[in-house]
Amino acid sequence: INTEKATSSSVVHVLCSTPRMVQVLRTHLTGADLEVREVEMNGKESDELRNAEVLIAEPSLVVPFLNDMPKLKWMQGTWAGVDKVLHHFKSQGKNLPFVLTRLGGQFSTEMAEYVIANILANERHLFTLHQRQAERTWAHAEFKGSTRPLSSLTVGVLGVGDIGSEVARCCKQFNMTVVGVGFRARSERLQFFDEYRDVSGLDYMLTCSD
Repeated sequence: INTEKATSSSVVHVLCSTPRMVQVLRTHLTGADLEVREVEMNGKESDELRNAEVLIAEPSLVVPFLNDMPKLKWMQGTWAGVDKVLHHFKSQGKNLPFVLTRLGGQFSTEMAEYVIANILANERHLFTLHQRQAERTWAHAEFKGSTRPLSSLTVGVLGVGDIGSEVARCCKQFNMTVVGVGFRARSERLQFFDEYRDVSGLDYMLTCSD
């Protein structure tokens, strides 16, 4: 977080459901002459947010209050995406009235690991096997011949930013074929993609992906 953006305000408001977020911020902002104030989700959020100038917030939580925050100068999102905030003002035909920054480049590893874990779980029927284990049922014959090596799979990745690129990199470690689709005609982040198309190729990606 760039505290230079907050120098005009001595209070940083925080609206977030992430455990320990406020505690961590207070620790890291020690000596910055800033008060980190948690906005409790108790039905009175609007009263606190009305005076906020600097806000660290979860996009989905703050959207209902955006029209009633006249003093807000800067919002730092706690997610990589801030689409909900942008869509809120766009749907009203308004320009974004404050500086909006996002937490990009922070979740790539976690999301890629999540994707690989679910691909493995799906291809090895781990969820069903866990259920059969709880039932004390031997299910070997049920899945005989139904598993596929990961190297035979084609994975479609929609978006080739930090997260999409890391997902592609991890998939290539298992020799999967990776097809990417992005908003741009070309992208510089294609090292781990076997094919890349702009959004006009979305149907193609969905058709060829496992």
